[in-house]
Amino acid sequence: MIPLPNECLHGIFSNIKGQHNNLFSCLLVNRQWCVNVLPILWNELDVFWNWKLVRTCLLALNSEERAQLEPFKIILPKESKLLFEYTSYIKTIKIDSDDGFRKLNIL
Repeated sequence: MIPLPNECLHGIFSNIKGQHNNLFSCLLVNRQWCVNVLPILWNELDVFWNWKLVRTCLLALNSEERAQLEPFKIILPKESKLLFEYTSYIKTIKIDSDDGFRKLNIL
């Protein structure tokens, strides 16, 4: 079976943008689908203090940034390595705060 080109997969997955459960299911099909879905899934984050999301972002910090967390008693594993640079895909962060909804664009 011949796999679809990445351009086709990106077009298909872009049509289900915002359907996080469906996109997450697509991640699990194979490596090619995973690589194409990740940028779409991580492009726009809804920050509602999902601890798995926060943990993933913290694990992406370098050693200097991790050292700044130690006074707050936040200790992260030293040998943690993420499979992808998830935070590099983030373009927009939606934050639901006390004074209303805000949308931050990351450059």
